[in-house]
Amino acid sequence: MSYLTQRPAGKAKVLTLALQETLFVIAWAALAGALFLPLTSLWIFSMLPAALIAINFLTAMELSGESSPLVSLELEQHPANGARVVSRMSVYFRILLTVLLFPALLTGYVTLLFGAVSIPELITGIRLTVVNRGLDPRPRSVIRDIVRKTGIRLRALIIVPMAAAAAAFLLLHSAPSVISMQTAEVQEGLPAEEQELLTHYLELTAIHPEELEYHVRLASLYYRNDMQQDLMNELTIIEGIDSTHAILLLADTTAFTFSQLEPLPEDSSAGLYADAPVGLVTEATADSTEADSTAVDSLAVQPDTTVLVIPQDSLPVITVDTVQHVPDTLPEHVQDSLQVTPVPQETDTSSVVPEPEPEVIQETEEETVEPEAIVQP
Repeated sequence: MSYLTQRPAGKAKVLTLALQETLFVIAWAALAGALFLPLTSLWIFSMLPAALIAINFLTAMELSGESSPLVSLELEQHPANGARVVSRMSVYFRILLTVLLFPALLTGYVTLLFGAVSIPELITGIRLTVVNRGLDPRPRSVIRDIVRKTGIRLRALIIVPMAAAAAAFLLLHSAPSVISMQTAEVQEGLPAEEQELLTHYLELTAIHPEELEYHVRLASLYYRNDMQQDLMNELTIIEGIDSTHAILLLADTTAFTFSQLEPLPEDSSAGLYADAPVGLVTEATADSTEADSTAVDSLAVQPDTTVLVIPQDSLPVITVDTVQHVPDTLPEHVQDSLQVTPVPQETDTSSVVPEPEPEVIQETEEETVEPEAIVQP
């Protein structure tokens, strides 16, 4: 039967069909994105092929018969060129245009306001008409049951994947630590008690992500076991909850350098190394130490080879006239042996002739001749 002999579908039913088809495709595309979200950061690109696959399944459903979404609205689709069967490609492109144009402020259905068919129907050559129940020999109750069951099935195929995708997105957004939870390989080096505490604390932080106490205990466990990267990640979460908590001191990575020192004003030696780098100061200290050690080693007693030259003008001239007379206090035989020799003046200014040392006159002991040793003639 040609669609021209049937009543066209109403605007409300056409918009309802477009809404159902759009939600069906979006639900299954979102579910595919939620499945790829933990695996890759390019999960959003997986939604496009999932949407095309969902459109293919929806096309097969509309061409199958009783499971078609058209049955739940008591609608039929016919080709506008007078053919008896609607082609699969026409239905596919009609659903694709519906999904693209319906969310954009019902762009593809503006023509319904002017009494014309929708834009997807005009482009694909498909016309939607109302089912004539008078031509169906089945009882009315059977027809109503089929319509109701088809509607329930279609709503289930929309709500279930949509809820699963929403739950996955909310879980991954509110508790990102569930994805980055340490595996058994990472926890092999921990003692059994620490592993049990770590598992318990991770479960608590996943269930209560805003509870500060659980994050603090988890950070303490990381600090005890020297898990620095996990500690930094946990301290970042704690800082987002309470930026004044005392445990944030564990994240202090301040490094000390000599350039941070500020010398006192009265320190005169502070300016020597104020601008010098640390390596230069170390080298200078090491060199000075080596110089000191060399200086100590070189302090050896050397023989006195220095010749002292005394200018002639600075020496007093001693003559016989200037010699003071000292009373004789020595025995007479000693005084006779001592003779005072005057020092002649020298005109040579190149050197000073040292005075000769006084000769020590040794007194000869007289031999005592025993009377018995004298030989009588």
